[in-house]
Amino acid sequence: MPTSPRPSAPTAARRPRGRPMSEEAGETIHRATLQLLAERGIDGFTMRDVVERAGVGVATIYRRWPSKGDLVAGTVTRLMAEAAPQPVAGSPTETIRLVTRSLVDLLTTTPVGAALPSIIVEADRNPAVGAIVHGWFARRRHLLKQALQEGVESGEFRADMDLDVAFDILAGPPYYRRYIAREVLSAEYAHRHAEEFIRSALARSATAPPDRG
Repeated sequence: MPTSPRPSAPTAARRPRGRPMSEEAGETIHRATLQLLAERGIDGFTMRDVVERAGVGVATIYRRWPSKGDLVAGTVTRLMAEAAPQPVAGSPTETIRLVTRSLVDLLTTTPVGAALPSIIVEADRNPAVGAIVHGWFARRRHLLKQALQEGVESGEFRADMDLDVAFDILAGPPYYRRYIAREVLSAEYAHRHAEEFIRSALARSATAPPDRG
C-alpha cells in the first residue's frame, strides 16, 4: 500500500553571505555618500565613486544597499535622525530665538546644510527619501507652530496671528538666503531675523523678554 510522502522540513531563511557590516564601515560609507551628495549632486556620482571614497569593497556596499537609491535613502535616514529638532523649554519668544539660531547653524555648519539641495532633488523622485524629508520638515514645523500657538494663547502674541503664514515668514528666509540669494547667513543675521519677527508678532500690550543667548 503506497504511503503518503512525509512533509518536508521548513526551509531555513537564507542569510546574506559574508560577515555582517561593522558599525564603523557603515558610518564610513554614509559619510562618503554624504560628501559626494554635497560636492556633486545626486546625479553626479555612482556607487563606484562611493566605493572609492569610502575605501571599502564593492560587495560590502551592495550586500546592504542594492542600488544608489537605497544607499541615499539609508544615508538620509541616518542624517535626518541626527539633525532632528529637539523640544525647547522656555517662553514662545525664547523658543523662536533658539530654533532660529539652531536652523542657521544647521544650514551653515553641518553636513545637512551642505547636502540639503541634493537631498531635496532626490526626495522629489524617491518616495523613501521623500517620506524621510517630509517627516523631518513636519517636526520642525510642529515645534515652531506650537510656540506660536502658545504665544497667542498666553496673550504674548497677537490674537489675530495667522499661524501658517507666520511660520512661513519665520522659517523661510534662512533657506532663501542660504540657497537662493546665496547671501551671508550668520548668527548675527539669525538674531536680527528672530527679533524682527518677534516685534511684529507681539501683542500691543506685551513686551518681549530680553535675548540672553
